[in-house]
Amino acid sequence: MRARRLGVLLFLMVAAPVIACGNGTGGGGGASSSASASESSSGASSSGASTSSSGVTTSSGTTSSSSSTGGPAHGACSKPCGAAADCCPPNTPTCPGPSYPDNYTCPNGACLSPQCASTADCAAQNPKLDCFSLGGFPSCAIACAVDTDCTAPLTCIGKDDNAKKYCLSMGSGCTDDASCLGFGKCLDKVCVCDVDADCTKAGFTKCAK
Repeated sequence: MRARRLGVLLFLMVAAPVIACGNGTGGGGGASSSASASESSSGASSSGASTSSSGVTTSSGTTSSSSSTGGPAHGACSKPCGAAADCCPPNTPTCPGPSYPDNYTCPNGACLSPQCASTADCAAQNPKLDCFSLGGFPSCAIACAVDTDCTAPLTCIGKDDNAKKYCLSMGSGCTDDASCLGFGKCLDKVCVCDVDADCTKAGFTKCAK
């Protein structure tokens, strides 16, 4: 299970340099995305937006941007849900759970990705991971100081909300609303949403915040 989660994390970091369209969390905030246990299935990763088996949309880094109060001002298109269990990846008996990476939630009927609370949450998946604030959304990513700390094509160019550096793939992100392929609208190379009407991709019609 741990190896699967790590593999998915690395995929999301490449396809979506940490939910710019991306910024990689996950529905409702950031990285990627949440990178805990999702598998890309939308075919939208080339534009910086991808979907996961849990029904959460991720992009290239952080799926939302911050408001003046420090919280996400924007959300990410996500799968509708009636309960947090509807958001969990298949064959994950510990989900939903109280801690990362099983702490999916279903606020306002939209799947919201797991959020890390500390370095320990991420390091438990892989020692190279740390918890970053990406567009106001806590997400795990590979910490770095120099490019050699990253695995190609990732380089040490990412900076979170606190200027903390992480590995990121250069050149990802949306270019316009059309490149988001129905997963919201493009804002600063990030596919975001403000209301459900921004989300037109079949099956991912809720704006998670």
